Amino acid sequence: MTPAGEPLRRVLVVDASAVVRQDVAALLRDTGRCEVVVAANVLAARQKLRRAWPDIALIGLEPPGHDALALLRELVAASVPVVVCARDASPGAPQVREALCAGARDVLHWPRVGLKAHLAQEAGPLAALLLDSERRPPRVPPLPRGSKPSPPSTPMADRVWARQVVAVGASTGGPAALRRLLGALPAHAPALLVVQHMSEPFASAFARGLGEVCRIEVRSAATGDRVRPGLALLAPGDQHLRLVAGAGGYAVELSEAPPVRHHRPSVDVLFHSVAEAAGPDAVGVLLTGMGDDGADGLSAMRRAGAATFAQDAATSVVYGMPRAAMLRGAAEQSLPLDSLPEAILNAASRRGSPPGNEEA
Repeated sequence: MTPAGEPLRRVLVVDASAVVRQDVAALLRDTGRCEVVVAANVLAARQKLRRAWPDIALIGLEPPGHDALALLRELVAASVPVVVCARDASPGAPQVREALCAGARDVLHWPRVGLKAHLAQEAGPLAALLLDSERRPPRVPPLPRGSKPSPPSTPMADRVWARQVVAVGASTGGPAALRRLLGALPAHAPALLVVQHMSEPFASAFARGLGEVCRIEVRSAATGDRVRPGLALLAPGDQHLRLVAGAGGYAVELSEAPPVRHHRPSVDVLFHSVAEAAGPDAVGVLLTGMGDDGADGLSAMRRAGAATFAQDAATSVVYGMPRAAMLRGAAEQSLPLDSLPEAILNAASRRGSPPGNEEA
């Protein structure tokens, strides 16, 4: 039992690296909140699963192959949250995309050189990611690979919006939440701008993977991209994303300005720019994540007249960013993940140009 009297959490760590197995197990055991089971490969992991199922699993995606992905799918099917870890080489990106599409809660970016020092530096955030007391088993099952969910039943589902912009921010647990949220929107949904805390090349691979399961077009943003209905632009993993207004409508610009609250891209940077450029024509949504990035920006959006929402605690993997937004009065409503698509469409329908004046 933990000092608080709660049962120990069982964590399965599967990785070919002895450094990862030893150091991650040590830092998790030091918390006094869990028991750790380690395995060097998938075969060893399956043998240990015969004794007991874990509460959460950390799975390394190297060496390349599909065994780790098969194990991931088995765990996700059993409602076990899974976090995957991969090195920073580009060849790993497609496998990370496949892992996210299969239902992985998050992806950890670990360097090829200096891994031991990196693990020591990130010990606190890693322990919080795997053991956060707010973490719950997934309330929303992952979509089968290649499937597309039904659009909301709202009568606005087929409407085309002119100047409305939806800004979305997410961190820990965001990949699965974004897949569910964006996948539920109709093909002509309002324009979307998205910041997910994720490094390159994984962020670009994630954007491509989202495009495969969504009715809307999804791709990584580039400076000068026009913002239009039916298109979601995701911030690259190493640049801030901002909305800018011009005579011909909205566009985006990217920036390598310093990180904000240790993040680049930063949700706050996006939200503040949307508040300034779009004002009451915007909708802001803050999803699951650790920390408070986005809370200040969402407050600015609400003051500018935008509709603002936060994901609720029950469906958040980590109720950090949404909680900060609610405590600051930045979000008008706290809603379950599956209620957000319809809330976004309804809010967008009440903003901007009146019906019949939308641009094609």
